[in-house]
Amino acid sequence: MSDDLYTKFYASRVANMRSSEIRELLSILQQDVISFAGGAPDPNTFPKIENFQEAVEYALANYEKAFQYGTTEGLLSFRKQISAFMYRQMNVKIDPENILVTVGSQEALDIIGRVFLDYR
Repeated sequence: MSDDLYTKFYASRVANMRSSEIRELLSILQQDVISFAGGAPDPNTFPKIENFQEAVEYALANYEKAFQYGTTEGLLSFRKQISAFMYRQMNVKIDPENILVTVGSQEALDIIGRVFLDYR
């Protein structure tokens, strides 16, 4: 903990606080390493929008739908595409109702932990 003028005013629990693991991960990122941690995806993997103005106009014209939350399990049309992909690529039949789309790996890991791990 730093020895600044305000240290004496800190709550006692602050003495046990550590630096964020994510901050530490971000500080050691290297350009030649693809990191799956720390919230630093490779910008080269971002989708390219050929006509940004067209996308903005579409969103504004369809704002009633464009700015709404989606379903918690993911759009059914997308889950159907995932189901078809799994069948084509792996010959595995999965009902789209049994597919859950998450916003990222952390949400998926959290759900997996909640489903398979018991609190003791």
